[in-house]
Amino acid sequence: MKGINMILDTLNRILRHFRPMNNRGHILINRDPDPVDAGGGEGGAGEGAGAGAGAAGAGTSPGWLSTFEGVEVDHEVVNPETKARTIEKLSAKNDPAFNKYKTPADFYKGFREMQKMVGKKGVVPPANESPEELERFYNDLGRPKTPAEYKFSEIADLHPKIGNVTEINGFMSNVYHKLGLRPEQADGMQKEILNVLSASAKDQEAKQQKVIDDTSVQLRKDWSGDYDANLKRVGMVVSKALTPEELSALGGPEGLGSNPIIAKLIHKLSKPLSEDTIANLGGGRTSEGGGAGNETPQQAMKIISEINTDVNSDLYKAFRDDANPRHSEAVQLRSRMYKIAYPDGSS
Repeated sequence: MKGINMILDTLNRILRHFRPMNNRGHILINRDPDPVDAGGGEGGAGEGAGAGAGAAGAGTSPGWLSTFEGVEVDHEVVNPETKARTIEKLSAKNDPAFNKYKTPADFYKGFREMQKMVGKKGVVPPANESPEELERFYNDLGRPKTPAEYKFSEIADLHPKIGNVTEINGFMSNVYHKLGLRPEQADGMQKEILNVLSASAKDQEAKQQKVIDDTSVQLRKDWSGDYDANLKRVGMVVSKALTPEELSALGGPEGLGSNPIIAKLIHKLSKPLSEDTIANLGGGRTSEGGGAGNETPQQAMKIISEINTDVNSDLYKAFRDDANPRHSEAVQLRSRMYKIAYPDGSS
């Protein structure tokens, strides 16, 4: 802040030597000798003033910059490859953004142009900008020309539930481009988002595992010596009520032991059931849709109804299509279900 104040103070001293613009819009500079024009030669009278200020020899800094002798500011430099940050000293003579102005008049004009781009809260888009103007504004600030030009840092140890990071980066590139972010801003934002999502997934997983662990311990206490028998009963229930595919999704009968909440619920619901009832759970159906051979009359009628009326059933389609590989199976199953549902031959 001290360095900025020194620059502004020197700027004010320079501007005190400016007269109002003439009727042609040119800035007039006092003819009185002043250190501002040191080394640049006399600028001449009238609206031609300042022309001599840039007469310093090629390869040397404009003479008027001697006004800023001794003024230095800290400038942060970021290595684009390593991201390492270093501080270097800049002065009016070695700062290309400053010494490009050959005369005080050039500097003042550049300063006024800069003011047009700086609002009270920093650099802001033009008011009521058109889409084209906004695109130009973002590009001037350093935004890539296309979303595909964004490059994102790899992040280690992200939770698997985050999903395909490449797809996420591709989607967010379009968002960042639309918002006008520079590459380093987009990369920083993406790292924050992914790390927050990963941390949230890890935290949720840890909480779920703690619930399972705590419940498993409590389940062993509740069932005590009946733990193995109760768990076996739970496995029998799900084996009859679910298809092999559904059971596999739960980790198999033995896998239910690692999910004590479900095991406890199934055991509680199955307690009133006899072993014969458990054996007929799921309508006595196999995973292929056939009958298990121990159906009750009610279960048999349900299978008959499926074969006769359920147009979405594989058995319905097989029964009506002679070329279907399961046609013979469907015909035999229907005949057998009729015998169970109507043992006296009535239907």
